[in-house]
Amino acid sequence: MVSFPFALEAFRVLSVLIILLSVFLCIIFPVVELPPIKGRYNVTMVDLYIPVHTAKDNYSVGEKTYINARLIYPTKEPAKVHLPYLHPITALKICKILIEVALPAPLSELTCINHGLMLIHIYLAKPFAKPLDKLDEEQQDSSGTGKIPIAIFSHGLIGNSSMYTHQCLSLASNGTVVLQIEHTDKSAVGVHMQDGSFLPYDETISKLDKDRKFAEKVRARRKQMEHRIAEMITAREEMTKWNDNKVYAYDLDMKLVNLSFVGSLDLKNAISIGHSFGGGTAIAVVSRRPDLFGSVVALDPMTDWMPDDCRKDFFRVIEDKLKKDSSAMKYNGGTIGYDVEKPSNDQDSINIEMDRVDMCGTKESCSISKSVHNKEMLLLFSQEWETHKVGSISLIQHMHSTGKFGPNKVDYENKKVIGNATNGNEGNLSDVGIIAGMNHPGFSDVCMLGPVRILRAIGVIGKNNPIESADIISARIIDFVMSVQQKD
Repeated sequence: MVSFPFALEAFRVLSVLIILLSVFLCIIFPVVELPPIKGRYNVTMVDLYIPVHTAKDNYSVGEKTYINARLIYPTKEPAKVHLPYLHPITALKICKILIEVALPAPLSELTCINHGLMLIHIYLAKPFAKPLDKLDEEQQDSSGTGKIPIAIFSHGLIGNSSMYTHQCLSLASNGTVVLQIEHTDKSAVGVHMQDGSFLPYDETISKLDKDRKFAEKVRARRKQMEHRIAEMITAREEMTKWNDNKVYAYDLDMKLVNLSFVGSLDLKNAISIGHSFGGGTAIAVVSRRPDLFGSVVALDPMTDWMPDDCRKDFFRVIEDKLKKDSSAMKYNGGTIGYDVEKPSNDQDSINIEMDRVDMCGTKESCSISKSVHNKEMLLLFSQEWETHKVGSISLIQHMHSTGKFGPNKVDYENKKVIGNATNGNEGNLSDVGIIAGMNHPGFSDVCMLGPVRILRAIGVIGKNNPIESADIISARIIDFVMSVQQKD
């Protein structure tokens, strides 16, 4: 029989061990919060289901479907509520999938990480606060209208709208209405659909790498990007309607929202923005629909997964053939070439490109600018991708250094090149930059939502402090957006 004094002593030792373990876990897995936003305006965010009614074809998402999105916008109402960082309905499912897919064992088995992420809240203005009706005077362009630019954000692979909240809050706090799309191509970590079902991440494409079926994987990702492009186009067209009528969307309880941006949006300065898979999507959608966007911000863009026509446009394949530029770096379609067999000769290739599906609303709107390079572009790469030469970065840097990146002068009507805007010339704001000491995930919130030592040890973050890197990224994006707006 165990004596009472011995049992009491054992209990005391056990209590001390539990306390020490708790302290250890608090140090290793601290409760984290996103850093405060340093902007001109207060902001708020709401999760929406946006109904769309478009005919189903290769370039639309289908009839009577919904766009899942997080809307972040500036307001003059004060910050006074703590809003959940993750989608409250599916937070636990999303955390579980994210941890299992993204983290190595044994970290993937620690369920405490899931609950830590679910505790994160952000101090913002109340949901559905009255939106800002116009920009402050010092932010306004020459027109003096004070209209507010809009941005549509495309998330990366195994991501979702929540994971880019910090950068989007920063952009919104400086006067931009940001719509973060939750893509339904099964590349997201998980999506709560309008009908109550849950759309999980599809791991079958990722497994093609393990089976050494690299070409099949790239083709599958390119097919997914077609779906993403369609969702970006549809979302952008819906935002056009918001300038004339109240927002037609539902909240998470499927109640119509009471929100209006009527007459206040600057549709001309719409920004297409995204990271990784979403960075490629951001470029591709502007290549397809230059009439809908005014500029591009792409963060570590996965250009190899862009469709054939968009890659040809972005890497100036057709233009170099027109100009017969022998100094151009040759682009042969990416890691697996083109999905469609090349035409028999250069002139046929040129004709096909000039006659590619014209998705613009009117002939007049498209005749001004048929190439993504006629839009201002900011491409930011992590040092990790620059070191490993991912995303065709060498070719993009060459284009930038030789004046072939950004607004050009191509006579598409007469099918000839009359010259390119040279990098550094007055009026060309396009730029390519490297964020030193940062790894690929650093463009998302992931690096700020966990213990730095562990995340650095497993390669998620680089040498730089993730919050400092986030500040650098925010500053670069905001300076670019404001410069484009003032230019116009």
